[in-house]
Parts: sequence; C-alpha cells; structure tokens
Amino acid sequence: MSLDDDVRDALLMDEPRIAERLLDVAHAQAKKTKSKALPALIRRRAALAEDESIDDDLPSLHRATKRIAEAAALPDATAADHARLGWALLMTSAPGKAKAAAPNDALVLAGIAWAKRPSPEGVAAMVRAAGPDLERVVRLLVQRRQPALDLARELYAERTHAAALPARETLRALRLLVAAAHAQRAPDAAELARLDPRHGTSALRPRLERIARVEERFGGGEHLLLPLIALAKAATDAGDHGVAAEAGERIDEILAPNKTQAARYDRSLHLGHLASAYIALSRYDDALGAVERDDAIRRALGHPSPDHHTRAKVAEARGDWDACIDEHRRAVQLFHAHAGPGYGPEGSNTRLAEGWLTQAEARRDKSARGPRG
Repeated sequence: MSLDDDVRDALLMDEPRIAERLLDVAHAQAKKTKSKALPALIRRRAALAEDESIDDDLPSLHRATKRIAEAAALPDATAADHARLGWALLMTSAPGKAKAAAPNDALVLAGIAWAKRPSPEGVAAMVRAAGPDLERVVRLLVQRRQPALDLARELYAERTHAAALPARETLRALRLLVAAAHAQRAPDAAELARLDPRHGTSALRPRLERIARVEERFGGGEHLLLPLIALAKAATDAGDHGVAAEAGERIDEILAPNKTQAARYDRSLHLGHLASAYIALSRYDDALGAVERDDAIRRALGHPSPDHHTRAKVAEARGDWDACIDEHRRAVQLFHAHAGPGYGPEGSNTRLAEGWLTQAEARRDKSARGPRG
C-alpha cells in the first residue's frame, strides 16, 4: 500500500502518532536521497502537526511548531505555510514571532490583537478573518480558557454536515466542542462526550485491540507509548483494571530497552501504575514482580529503594496487617535516612510516608473492631 493509504488508515484508527511516525520515516528517507517528494512531505507533516497538536500542552505545541516552521522555510513557501506558522507561534504565546512569521495574514493579526486584549469584539474580528480556518479560532479560545461554546457548536455543525463521525476533521471539531462545553458547564457536555469513539468503558477494550492491530501492521516502538498511556489512564479512571494492566504491560515492554534517565523515570512511574492495577485484580504476585523491577530502576536513579509503600498495599489487600504496618514503618525509616530532596527527618516525602503509616494503623484498628451492628 502507498504512504497515503497508510497515513489515512492510521488516522481512521484514531492513531495520529502512527501517521506522524510514518511521515517521519518517509521524510528522513527523502532527505537522505534528496527526493523531489521532500517538499510535499514537509508540508504534509506540518499540516498533521497543526491538526493533531494538543492544544493546551505547550511541549506538544512547541514540537508541532518546529515541523510547521520547516514548511515555512521552504524556498517556495506559500502564504498558507506562513499563516500556519504564525498561528502556531501565537498558540505558543509568542505573538512577536507570530507577527514576524505572517505579517500580512489577517487572522494572525486579529489573533495577536485579541490575545493582547481579549474581548467579544476581538473574537468577532478573528471570526471575520478566519474564513475556512474557524477551527484555529476555536482552538485558541479553548486553550486560553475563554468562552468558545457557540463557535465550537458552529464548527461541529459545519463539519458534521460535510462528513459524519468518525471523519477526522469532524472528530477534532467534536473534541473541541466537548472541551468548550465542559469549560462552560453546558448541560449537554456529557452527552456530547459520549459521541466520541474513545468515550466510555465499552470503548476501552476495542481501543486496546486497535493498538494491537496498529502494531501488527506498522510495527511496535515508542510511537505507541502515548496511545497506550492515554488508554491506561482512561481504563484506570473507569475502573477497568484488566485493560489498564494489559496497557501497562505493553508500556513496560516498550520502555524497558531504553536506558536513558528519562526513560527509566517514566518506566518507574508506569510500573507503579501497573502494580496498582495488579493489586485491584488480586494479582498480588504480579504486583510484587512489578515492584521488584521498579526497585532496580529506583536504585539506578538514586531514589529510595525498595518500594515499601507498594509492598504495604499488597499486604493490606491480602489482609496481612502485620506485614502491611511493617512495610510502612520500613518506608518511614528509609525516607528518614535518605539524603535526597524531600527526604530526611523534615522532608515532605517523609511526612507523607508517616501519614500513610498513621492511616494504615487506623484502618488496621478499624478492621480489628469489625463492622458495627
């Protein structure tokens, strides 16, 4: 199949990171071979970066802006390339750079004026200048926590008329509408959210299966991390600990070969989440296995090890109060002796461990008294 087919299918699977990865590979190959296809690939990466960037996540926006800037730097860069860059820079709170990138673009200039002094008149000016780019206006308003509900409804209605869900542009409009509805506490916010294919517990297992199909077709690797992390969190929030555990296992498998400090930190964090999912599933030996893997990482990072707190949670879940309290006490002793920030006798983490011990002792005593008649 062609690159276009693969990118389209990845987006239909609601996996923009996979589409991005496919374009990245093609981009690198085109640069290496000095292919004539390179400018088109650069522009396509820029368009995808804008469409799929996370609106209120500045690291994501900065990353997207770099890709958009590459298109604006092409020798034959168009006014549309510069307008995309100008708006991306405005979204990253760089109005001066935005104006320099697109000094003649009416929407960028209206956006800069509104950002400097937000007002209904400024919003109206942006809408007049937007033309087919109303989504940019809605994104900016949602990002800045400004009322956007009416415009978001208008955008969603236009997109729905053009193409029903799950068309990618319509899905983006829906997600912006849901964000605006929640921000303004609209009575239909929950109803709108349920239209998203990602919504609800019934979507969790299909999402996991879709990621598996993506991996089978396009290969595994770190480009799967964000979809898996989002799924694990959604499953945990929904109480589907089985899906959370399966997603967590794949996250750990992907992160394990990466020995950088950042990857080790991420792996330690997600092993803690995985252990919690195992505990909720009464898979106590698996939980302890995750804790043991985490202990080695914590030592490499210079963090207090072993993880007595999670071991205490396993013991409590098993009903072994003696082991639970013993593990909490060991955690307090370890934190008292540790020299890192937040530890030592007066450290905030040490205080937290002492609180956990006190709470566990209270739960033990309550359990010993039994239910009240």
